[in-house]
Amino acid sequence: MPPSPAPRTPAARRPVPAAAVAVMAALALAACSSGTTPAPDDAAPAASPPTTSAASPTPSTPSPEPSAEPSSTPSGTPTPTEPERPTFDPRTERALQTIAAMETTFGAGAFKVEGNGDGAEWKLELAQGDDRLKVKAEADTTGVAPTDTKRDDLDDDDRAALGSARVSLSQAIVRVVESSGGVLDEAELEEDDGTALWKVSVRLGDDDVDYRVDVTTGAVWRDD
Repeated sequence: MPPSPAPRTPAARRPVPAAAVAVMAALALAACSSGTTPAPDDAAPAASPPTTSAASPTPSTPSPEPSAEPSSTPSGTPTPTEPERPTFDPRTERALQTIAAMETTFGAGAFKVEGNGDGAEWKLELAQGDDRLKVKAEADTTGVAPTDTKRDDLDDDDRAALGSARVSLSQAIVRVVESSGGVLDEAELEEDDGTALWKVSVRLGDDDVDYRVDVTTGAVWRDD
């Protein structure tokens, strides 16, 4: 009887090369991509949706449409108006009207005025820059018109006095006539011991009376 063959000892497993592992992984990935996308791993948390603010956004306010109507408020600083005054006698009123008309016509400030007997003609002196204007004007119910104009240099004393004045010639006349009740004869800018003053002469009955007016404060006093 022949002898039994000896049992074979299984050979030890050899390690799989790393290159082969990489090839098998690539094949498995390709197979997965050709099918349906696998479900995400349970351990990976789901991405949270972006958080939105609970408050509603404030809508922007549209700019107002420009009005077609002009603004009732004038731009810039408004020109101050003269305070209301009583109506004076015709001669004084003509003098004030003539002063206002000539100041507007020549763009100058009056510092002297004198009229004839009935107040139909007036002589004025006005400061226009460095010039002194001597103007004759006629005043009647139809208006005021200059009839003669002369020009020469304004002296330094008058220029300095006018520069310091806060009360105009017309305002000085109004103050004197209103306080005295007289009728204007003439008025002009003068100096008294280096101080500029308005001298306003009025007729009170049969008398001619002179008054002084401070060019800065407007104070009035009788020159006795």
